[in-house]
Amino acid sequence: MAPAARAGAARGGPPLRGGVAGLGYWGPNLARNVAVLPDCELVVCCDLSPAARTRVATMLPGVRVTDDFDSLLPGPGLDPKSPRPNP
Repeated sequence: MAPAARAGAARGGPPLRGGVAGLGYWGPNLARNVAVLPDCELVVCCDLSPAARTRVATMLPGVRVTDDFDSLLPGPGLDPKSPRPNP
């Protein structure tokens, strides 16, 4: 079963597709955890730091990384997201 099909199977529908903005201290951990959730598909991660993007691209090779925050806004291929508060 393809990852996207497997991801949606747990709740009976397609997976929730989303992204993570900010790959500093907590961002890579959030991205890794979202990537393994059975009902989610991590599509994109965003950060201004090239080093942070490279680190996450290596950790999650199937996920697109970018410095363009607008690519995380809901639209084709992405579902609405819940912002993570900055502690």
